[in-house]
Amino acid sequence: MLLYSLLLVSLSPLPSQDEVRDRVPLRPEEDLSRAVQESAGGLSPLSGGWTREDLAAEVSHALHFMGAFLAEGGDSGPLRDVLAPGVAITPWFSDELQVVVLGAGSSPEGGTAPGSGPGVGMDAFVLSLEGLRRRWSAQEVDVHFKVLGVEGGAERLTTPVRMEVRGGSEASLVGATASFVCSWAPSDRGLRLDRLQVDEYVETASPRALFVDRTALALPGDIFAGQLEPGIDTWREQIDAYLGVGVLGHHGLCIADVNQDGLEDLYLCQPGGLPNRLLLREPGGTFRDISARAGVDILDPSSGALLVDLDGDGDPDLVAVAGDELVFMENRGEGLYRARSRFSALSVTSLTAVDVDMDGDLDVYACAYLSPYDGQAVPLPYHEAENGQRNLMLVNEGKFTFVDRTEALGLGAGNSAFSFAAAWEDYDIDGDPDLYVANDFGSNNLYRNDGGQFKDVAKALGVEDVGAGMGVDWADVDGDGWMDLYVSNMFSSAGRRVSFQEGFQPGASPVERARFQRHARGNSLFLNRAGQGFEDVTEQAGVGVGRWAWGGVFLEYDNDGRPDLFVPNGFVTGPGPGDL
Repeated sequence: MLLYSLLLVSLSPLPSQDEVRDRVPLRPEEDLSRAVQESAGGLSPLSGGWTREDLAAEVSHALHFMGAFLAEGGDSGPLRDVLAPGVAITPWFSDELQVVVLGAGSSPEGGTAPGSGPGVGMDAFVLSLEGLRRRWSAQEVDVHFKVLGVEGGAERLTTPVRMEVRGGSEASLVGATASFVCSWAPSDRGLRLDRLQVDEYVETASPRALFVDRTALALPGDIFAGQLEPGIDTWREQIDAYLGVGVLGHHGLCIADVNQDGLEDLYLCQPGGLPNRLLLREPGGTFRDISARAGVDILDPSSGALLVDLDGDGDPDLVAVAGDELVFMENRGEGLYRARSRFSALSVTSLTAVDVDMDGDLDVYACAYLSPYDGQAVPLPYHEAENGQRNLMLVNEGKFTFVDRTEALGLGAGNSAFSFAAAWEDYDIDGDPDLYVANDFGSNNLYRNDGGQFKDVAKALGVEDVGAGMGVDWADVDGDGWMDLYVSNMFSSAGRRVSFQEGFQPGASPVERARFQRHARGNSLFLNRAGQGFEDVTEQAGVGVGRWAWGGVFLEYDNDGRPDLFVPNGFVTGPGPGDL
């Protein structure tokens, strides 16, 4: 029998999302005590001596008017107020603009848009932006800028900038990214833009939405509206914190045909106090909840699960995180389960399965992570933390008995990091599975399997990828028969600006400074060079900026035979413009 946590729920009605947000003031410091206000004031970049962050804020403010004009057009007066009289702009794109039409490859588009060419003076600058804006004039778009650095002195500043444009509807989508460098001149009214040098412009278009959100229609109403839609903030107000409702919502899902009817079913993991859900897919595309009847409605905090055949009988069994344990459950047929064994496993974030010992049954590898955001640990040192939780290699001995073979197999080396995800692949094509582990706050691991014994070769093969490792996946990107590697990390424009300033980590060695700086760079794509090493081709491939990426995966969505990338991302969101 599973031991379930006690669910303590307020008898008062659940507040709506808007009601929850209304309780959080846009300027929360006004309602804080003096001591807390003083502490919060120390979070300002200026209090740490990062004076260029004040300049970055001024640049962002000026770019806001440029973004508003690109999105809405109309009165150019506010835009002209942040331009120098002799402002210059280079062309946004060449005469043969490559427009990526989703689902149809790239299509050369001859000529430039009216007024989008080079020019000098405010009128030419406004005309260039107007020409660019007309490309999206039939769409409602959002325009966002990221200031990547602040360089130069008092007489002239330069700021590399990334622009993202996205908008449209289900009937038609449009998007663009651009990289350019702005030069700024001081004036009695603050900084004024006097040159915009475009380095790259890429435009995408689609005649229709390729993916449409149908969650509310597919899931049972009591599951979607009653449990999922309210969100973590709501449940943190309703459920006792002791039960384990974390602030970040690290809860996985898995898919398999649990009742062998030819349709894929869905298992959802949930925070402590909310039941995990097993949803059977119906022929019409909707789902039916059988969680309680199947015996898998776990109430303990559940960060991840696997649906895999552990006993070799042809149907998917279940491994699920249940608090500080892994529960191994046998599929008894028709998607009904019973618990067969448990294993103590602290702070597990994700699970993977593989036949590690090549004996014909699946074994389980568990990644573990002590969350700094929930007060579990402070990563030390930040750029190469070694005080994390131990990952586990659990070998299947049959009859749902699993034994910890982590050290015995050589997977104990470098096994004290903050691990988010792992993925198995025979990268060297020698017939046995190798393992890549993505770690937050430091280096990743690539464990090469040498006949049943593992050795960490990440550094030797060039895939340590020091950073905020949050996901990993393998695919043959270039079609040469060797599996390539994509690692999800964190892209932070503020991190890039601060970490490259002279005053950042003044006592650190150049190697240490580079490791800190790498934390803000973004995702990485490594091409496999015949199993002998990997080449970092992130910049050439244009796949580095995935924002705060959590677990990018390869998928072949357009049936052209080449692996595409889907990168989920985000951290803290909300209605206020000052949110992260």
